[in-house]
Amino acid sequence: MKLLYIVFMENGKNDIELLSRQDAIKLGLKRYFTGNPCAHGHVAQRFVSSLNCVICATNNRDRYRSQNPNHDKEYTQKWREQNPEKLQAQKDTRRKRYFDNIEESRRKNKEYDLKRKAKRKIQRAKFYEENKEKMRERSRKYREANLEKCREANRQYALKKPHKFRDSANRRRARLAKAEGNYSNEDIQKIFIQQKGKCIICLVKFTKEKKYTIDHIMPLHLGGSNDVSNLQLVCKGCNSRKGHRHPM
Repeated sequence: MKLLYIVFMENGKNDIELLSRQDAIKLGLKRYFTGNPCAHGHVAQRFVSSLNCVICATNNRDRYRSQNPNHDKEYTQKWREQNPEKLQAQKDTRRKRYFDNIEESRRKNKEYDLKRKAKRKIQRAKFYEENKEKMRERSRKYREANLEKCREANRQYALKKPHKFRDSANRRRARLAKAEGNYSNEDIQKIFIQQKGKCIICLVKFTKEKKYTIDHIMPLHLGGSNDVSNLQLVCKGCNSRKGHRHPM
């Protein structure tokens, strides 16, 4: 049995074998293709049951959904309540298919999660740019109304993710100093490897107890950039002794 797809006419030639409705019924197919346009000019497959072309059906469905946005949700909820056995059977089938192909399922889930995260990140960034002032004002009002709660959240975040908190603080300092350039966590890891995990000044090896700090070679307040080329990793003691002095 051949699978039929939506096909358009190009240069007067069919991309698929013509099939009448009667032949489709005999073959047990749900669609057929005559090559003739429908009433709206679409040259596409038609449904055996309704004679409508698939493009018209899709347009009608989209139009109905836009006019009745809650219909699908209400219909699905009602079907779930009326068919608990079928719903459980569907869940069992999906679970069995997942565990029968667990490695492939995990790979697909991981790819889907990565794509979804990337898409959401772009959407959030776009929304923020379009509503920057509104978002900032809302954040300011919330912080003023929940000052202690925000401070405690920041303290917990700093304890849980010290590197990200430190990077955020550095970016804020650079922004206030109107310094050009930016860097990522991957850039810091490259510097860490280049320095062989040691302080660039005293050569002490970084450990969990003696962590590195990100230092601007040319201090920001002296016109240094926030670019990766102006960064080095030093221990806390060396960073404190160096302070904001000129590197020369």
